[in-house]
Amino acid sequence: MTKRAFRKIPFLFLPAVIALLLHATSPAFSEEVVEVVVEKGDCLIKISETYLEEPRKWPEVARVNRLKNADLIHPGQVLVIPVSLLRGIPADGVVLFVQGDVRVQARGGQEWTPVSLKDRVKEGSVIRTGDASAVEIIFDNGTSCLQKANTVMGFLSMRKKGDSHEQRLSLQRGRTITKILRATGREPRFRIETPSAVCAARGTVFRASVDADGHTRSEVLEGKAEIGAMRQKQMVYEGEGTYVKKGEPPIKPRKLLPPPKFAQVGQIYKTLPVRLAIDPVAGAVSYRVAVTKDRDGKEIAYDGVEWPDQAIEIHNLEDGIYFLHALGIDEIGLEGFPSPPQEIRIRVNP
Repeated sequence: MTKRAFRKIPFLFLPAVIALLLHATSPAFSEEVVEVVVEKGDCLIKISETYLEEPRKWPEVARVNRLKNADLIHPGQVLVIPVSLLRGIPADGVVLFVQGDVRVQARGGQEWTPVSLKDRVKEGSVIRTGDASAVEIIFDNGTSCLQKANTVMGFLSMRKKGDSHEQRLSLQRGRTITKILRATGREPRFRIETPSAVCAARGTVFRASVDADGHTRSEVLEGKAEIGAMRQKQMVYEGEGTYVKKGEPPIKPRKLLPPPKFAQVGQIYKTLPVRLAIDPVAGAVSYRVAVTKDRDGKEIAYDGVEWPDQAIEIHNLEDGIYFLHALGIDEIGLEGFPSPPQEIRIRVNP
């Protein structure tokens, strides 16, 4: 590691022994580390109890520092601690978008209270969305997570460790789309835990869903993600997805279906229902079709799974501008790339 002058710089979340945060540029470390200057009376267990999220992991600190005897450290000695082991400070999420019936339950609470725009989401809380509802939470490092309708998500841990951020979420059921800010380190800093798998990613746009049986599906639209279950892991790259059946390891990643195209879509509709057709996509057994009030696909007016042999009819749309979205679904339920948003106008009332 490159030598440099040390000065005591207490972190806001630590009681002033820690020295200087470093970005790991040396090949000796595969992730960000902090340096701790040992003071008189210190021992490794005491340091671990002060700074580590799980003090019992002190042997990992000993291993990283190549200490032959963990009891033998001396004042002035510099120890490095991986940022991932640090306790950190809570870093709230903020509600960026909300639609419909969205409620939050505080840590240890019983009551479900309505969620409003710009509300702060605390560590340990749980958010659920109802029918035709959605909520997007953004974290202060720019990462965001969009919960679709009928989804339950727990915010287990949201921490700032030095200048790094870590989020650990629990998807109990439903569907999410996550956009993760690219980070400078190498290890995953964002995890979604489900009843059957753990999805870890950085610098990635990916979807995760949990069905009624607790099975998990994950599709990577940009970047890559590591999906683990039953002590086995699969690296899923851009344009791939995997399926995890509860109690089984993840299957080998497979290619996602290409985006479908709507056939003969009119620009203006003066009568309802809106009737749509999709050009067949090889490998698709069904299609998810959404009509939204925004180009980004958040504000849902209609969202449903359609079968190839069924007519697509959309009722109960008010006059206005809408955007059509569609994606193919394969035989194991993996959802493919979405189609580009296609604008339509409804003018039923003169």
